[in-house]
Order: sequence, then structure tokens, then C-alpha cells
Amino acid sequence: MIDTAFPDLITANVEALRAQVGERYADASFAGYRIYHKRPEQAARQQAAVAAIRGYLVDLPDRFRDCGGLVVRGTVGTGKDYLTAAAALEAAARGYVVAWREGEELFGEVRRFEGATPTEGVAKRLIRADILCLSDPVPVSGTLEPRQAEWLKAVVHGRYKRMRPTWVTLNALDEAACEAMLTPPVWDRVRHAATVVTCQWDTFRGFARAHAPRIERPSAPARPRVRASDGGVRKVTPEELERARRKGFAFSPKSPPVAADQTEAEADAVRRAQIARLREALEKRKDAG
Repeated sequence: MIDTAFPDLITANVEALRAQVGERYADASFAGYRIYHKRPEQAARQQAAVAAIRGYLVDLPDRFRDCGGLVVRGTVGTGKDYLTAAAALEAAARGYVVAWREGEELFGEVRRFEGATPTEGVAKRLIRADILCLSDPVPVSGTLEPRQAEWLKAVVHGRYKRMRPTWVTLNALDEAACEAMLTPPVWDRVRHAATVVTCQWDTFRGFARAHAPRIERPSAPARPRVRASDGGVRKVTPEELERARRKGFAFSPKSPPVAADQTEAEADAVRRAQIARLREALEKRKDAG
């Protein structure tokens, strides 16, 4: 632990943790966590989770006496990593040396140190940290390989012996699922004297998509239309179209052409007359046939 009497060291400690958690969580804070649910029961669950983690931080010095860690579990997209990162940054600002590892990152280091004992290299540094945060320490397959399970147990057990809390986030809702993910020996040590916070509400990503601002696209400007000189409807030749465009007019292929300066009432009357003439022409064709 770093003495808070040395502010430069505290600042460096916080910045080192920010580099580990990445840009998404570098500025995580409890004030920045949004209680986004409209339904009272889900909003209450969010508020209770935040209060439980903040309460854990109040008693943080006592957690080192019984090695009481923190387990933040729940459904995907509920902000488990965000809340844990907010707690970790607050702990780092108090002088605690915090290490942060995501599952794939941790197991990548395991592959790098293939052949080494689990208490050497990176594992040794993780054991020495005041607080270790493991973000979803399970491979994509959902099952730890024997080598991965060996390393994880060695790190967690090493910290357990030294009375140093381990924080874990998991995409699981109950004890059985957590134990199946981490293996019984690891879960037993992580769970002992830990504060367990369950995040069970709808995903924030779905909420963000549903409430994303809509981009209003400007509508196309209305085009002026031209009525044929005899009042009838006929095909416009390319030459006539070009001459009309030079004069500032345009033809619409979807509706009968009207004069550009006509009112809507006048244009409607012209259309009705054109439709009547077309019907009359069709009746004459039927009679002639």
C-alpha cells in the first residue's frame, strides 16, 4: 500500500490502473453510473447494487483482516465491470495497489509462461498486489482448461494465504454457475467472506440502442412541375425536358404535370379534369372494341 502522504505516487498508482482497465473504464465512477431503468423494481436493484459496492469500500481496511473479496455477478451488459472499475479506481486513490486482468488477457499470459510454475513471473505480481480484479476470468468456451485452472487456483490461493482480497466479475446468477465456471477450489476461496453483489436487470446496451438519438435526414426540396400547353397528358420529349429545365421547371414522372405557379386547388382541378378525360377515352375504346 502507498502512503497517501505522497500525492505523486498516488497519482501514478491511479494512472497505472487506468492503463490496465482501458479507455472504456478509465474514468469510471459511481457518480457516472446511470440508473437507467424506468421500471421501479429494476431501478431499485441497480441502486441496491451500487450501495452494496460503496458499502464494501467503506469497510475496505477491515476486508484485509478476513480476506473478504468482492464478487459482482449477473447478466450480460448490466455494468458489472464498470462498477468494479469505479471501486478499483477509488481504492487506488486511497493508496491500494490494484491489479486488473480480463479473462482472455490472463490466459494469454498463461500461454506466454508455458512451462513456468504458477508462482513465477506474472502470477507472482498478481499475488503481491493489494487487490486483484479479475474480469470474467473464464475463456470463451466457458470451461477452464487444466493449465488455466491450475494458474487461477495458484493465484487465488496465493492471495488467500496472504489475506489479500480478490475481486471477480462473472456472467452468472447463482452459486452453482459460479462454481462451475471457476472450479470448486477457486470458487470456495473467492467466495469465503466475500461480499456478493447480484446485477439482475436488463442490459444497458439494449437500453442505449432503444434510446439512441435519431438522425433526421433533410427531405428533398419540392420540385416545380409543368403542365402541357393543351392541358392533356403526354410524354415529354428530351428536347422539351431540357428547355423546361433551362427555364427553371422540372417534370415529375409520378403525378400529372401542373404549372409551377398554380395553387394546390387549381392543380387538383387540373388533375381531376385529366382523369375524367382519360376515363372518357377508355370508355370510347371499349365501345369501339
